[in-house]
Amino acid sequence: MAPKIINLFSLTLASFLVLSGLSGCYYDNRDDLEPFLSAGALSCDSTAVSYQADIVPVLQANCISCHSASIASGGINLDGFARVKAQAANGKLLGTINFSNGYIPMPPGGAKLPSCDISAIESWIQAGTPDN
Repeated sequence: MAPKIINLFSLTLASFLVLSGLSGCYYDNRDDLEPFLSAGALSCDSTAVSYQADIVPVLQANCISCHSASIASGGINLDGFARVKAQAANGKLLGTINFSNGYIPMPPGGAKLPSCDISAIESWIQAGTPDN
């Protein structure tokens, strides 16, 4: 009789741990957090933006698959600092990600980038597009 109670207890404990672990994954992606970021519940600090730490990851996640040296969709290549800086300088980078009039919205057919990412890019451009 005791082994059945121990097995039932082990099964119950294992089930509880698995379910507890799964419930902790509810807001794991940035898109789910975006409303909270916009509402100010979580901080979006764009005061000390770094090209390498902040801008490159956004470009790699959202732009490079279509705008690299091997593809260069629309003639735009965002592979490397000099090319990104050129697109920032001519206004196309910010115009496209902001879905501004006169620019082709990027990513095409998708939602705008999270406002925190756009703010980081804006801050980087306002700081003079440093290679940091």
